[in-house]
Amino acid sequence: MNTSASYPRTSSQRPTMAFEKRNKKQLENQRQRQRPHPSPDTPCASAGNTVSSIPGPPSPPLSSSSSPTSLPPFVDVRPDELQALLCAAESAGIHKYRYDYEPSERLLALRMPEGAPRLFTKDGFARDKARALRSLKIAPNVEAEVKFPTGGERRPDVAFFYKGQRYPPLVVETGHSQKAVSLAGLARSYIRDTGAAIHTVVTAKFVYLTPNEHADVRRQRRQPRRVIRSQSRQRGSTEESMSYAARHSYLAHLSLYRLGKRVVHDQVFRDAQGKPTDGGLELSIADLVPWDDDGEVAAAGLGPLSRAELESLTFIVPFSELCEALTWGEEQQALEEQTPTPEFAARAGQKRVHFDDFDWSEPDEGQEEEDEHRDDGEDDEGHWPGRRSRSSKRRRMSADERPYRDRSSPLPEHLTDTNTI
Repeated sequence: MNTSASYPRTSSQRPTMAFEKRNKKQLENQRQRQRPHPSPDTPCASAGNTVSSIPGPPSPPLSSSSSPTSLPPFVDVRPDELQALLCAAESAGIHKYRYDYEPSERLLALRMPEGAPRLFTKDGFARDKARALRSLKIAPNVEAEVKFPTGGERRPDVAFFYKGQRYPPLVVETGHSQKAVSLAGLARSYIRDTGAAIHTVVTAKFVYLTPNEHADVRRQRRQPRRVIRSQSRQRGSTEESMSYAARHSYLAHLSLYRLGKRVVHDQVFRDAQGKPTDGGLELSIADLVPWDDDGEVAAAGLGPLSRAELESLTFIVPFSELCEALTWGEEQQALEEQTPTPEFAARAGQKRVHFDDFDWSEPDEGQEEEDEHRDDGEDDEGHWPGRRSRSSKRRRMSADERPYRDRSSPLPEHLTDTNTI
């Protein structure tokens, strides 16, 4: 009984899509069972006959000499015929090929790889870029001094120098909120006064606090939130009575300048609650290398890489890392500004540990005196000038034989000889 035979369909009794798919699959399985398969011992024995029997457009010969980038798809290709095609390609010496096969549609599409010259060009260019990036000679400097040709000089907070260049391509400047305009002007002067030798400037600004506001904010950061609200209610005031700077002491912004363009303007990377914001600062390799007068790369070791190619090589500095570094710096600054109390100094003195066990020994007195004489300029015969001879004799005097002398106290009798002093 043929269960896969079709039957008349009416509007009231129509099979569902799932049943149709299942029926179609049963038909395919039955057709595959009826068609003979190649022998397991010789899977590619009947490859030629199978390939020639596949319907569809005429297929090009499977030879290693042809290198098309795409081939017309084969239609109505069963899995056993796919295996025969793969065997035929292997017997023809074609090993590097790719194909797409859709079993439900019986569609086979061959995708031949590109030619060897194209692959070599792409791989070689990728290796050149990797080699160029490894050869970058970039070093940060936190104590840089930039002298302008006009006579002025600046000391940026951080400067990224390239080996063999006078000016750093990238500098970083920080300041407080009342210096926002001056930070933009500072970036302008870096780029203009150096003739675009410094072509990328990053500025970061923070909220300025007066000494009283700074102490108030520091106190609030140490205390829990509920304690601050309780104290505010007792004083009859609220936190809104504080100044804007005290309430927004955590705020931090940054800006990015490239030549004459301000790419990023006052981007908040730490909010008023001290939490880092989402995102990051996007920079490129072109920001770290010098350019020539034509705007192209003027760095040795980068090879034929152009400025556009280096601009496409970007990396992102997360705002979370910037926020973490800023918080650590503020905590360190707060520790340095603290003045130890007398009680703390006394406790620190009591807890101080005295070390007497060292892995090196002190030089003996004779060796030390010999070194001092040699430093004073002893000649080959061992003669010393009179002044140096007297000073060396005085060094050899012990501590108990060297009394305290001033203008009013006379010398002891055994030290009145002028030859010994």
